[in-house]
Amino acid sequence: MLYDTQQGVAVREQADLKVPRELGDALLQVLQDLLSNQQQLRLAGQERAGLARPLDEQDALLERLKDITIGIRAANFSKLFRQMKALSMDMARRCDKELELHMDGADLAVDVAILEALEDPLAHLVRNAVEHGLEFPAERLAAGKPAKGRLEICAACQNGAVRVEVRDDGRGPSACSGAALSGRSGMRRIEQTMAALHGSFCLKPGPEGGAVAVCSIPLAFQFLDGVVFQAGTHRIVIPMETIAAIQPLQATALTMLQQHEVLSCGRETVPFLDLAGLLDGRFRTEFPRQAVILQAASGERLALGVAAVRGRYRGAVSPLAPCCDWHPSLGGCVLLTGGGIGFVLDVEAVLAEVSGPQLVC
Repeated sequence: MLYDTQQGVAVREQADLKVPRELGDALLQVLQDLLSNQQQLRLAGQERAGLARPLDEQDALLERLKDITIGIRAANFSKLFRQMKALSMDMARRCDKELELHMDGADLAVDVAILEALEDPLAHLVRNAVEHGLEFPAERLAAGKPAKGRLEICAACQNGAVRVEVRDDGRGPSACSGAALSGRSGMRRIEQTMAALHGSFCLKPGPEGGAVAVCSIPLAFQFLDGVVFQAGTHRIVIPMETIAAIQPLQATALTMLQQHEVLSCGRETVPFLDLAGLLDGRFRTEFPRQAVILQAASGERLALGVAAVRGRYRGAVSPLAPCCDWHPSLGGCVLLTGGGIGFVLDVEAVLAEVSGPQLVC
């Protein structure tokens, strides 16, 4: 057992739940319904005196229930990583290849359903990297590389999602095109699995060669702390952890660089997008008044133009229904305190759009 001091709950190594799985699922659903009802009560309570204190007390109780629910369902990546280590070493022996394996994030605790969903995709990516991505020792030596191929498996939580990367220093993503048909169909199955979970998958060249495969799945239960912005007719919630700064926007601060707008921020320039234009697929009709400087965990920065700051949001996030899933940069929806629906911005998806299309086999 591990103890997560931030959540205040015990976290198990990946294993069967101590309570029946269906009860854990039911508890999560009840918690999500309670949080949704609490938001509606907040709306109704704005017009009634004497409700503020009971609602605050209920908020505290719901926070405790959230921690307990997460603790019951949480497990870490250590068992899954051990499986991937055994698989990769076995594949290396079968393929007569030498392998140096690095893993990071074994102690990361997530909902057990996410670990189960990642097991097959991760196994396929590891097999593909060792069998098709990494070269034989003689090839590597002839290319000036170490005889041992390097494979990295990393897990982290970013922007309300679990992100797992499989990186190698082999031939690169183009090696997939020469792989067996089962390999290509396996990649398609991974894409389908991630899409069914409202997640994403991409395969792209590594910064120093090789390939990077990324699977991203929204957390089974998301509790978001974010800022609400007005962008055209939309209320958009951006996670607080991704916001580096919010500043007034002057037209003179925008310039063109390689046919793209950039914002001057002190001594650096940052790619700029008008958020309303991005979401509606058209050129802006009204100049945005504020610039939100976003910074991803990778260090990438992006400036988004918005009309105004509308407030703060702290609460549950619901997945988008198919009828509301109208833009790939949106990762969920929330019920705002002032009434109406807010859409949660998927910062990684926006950054990927700015960076250009990814190569997928």
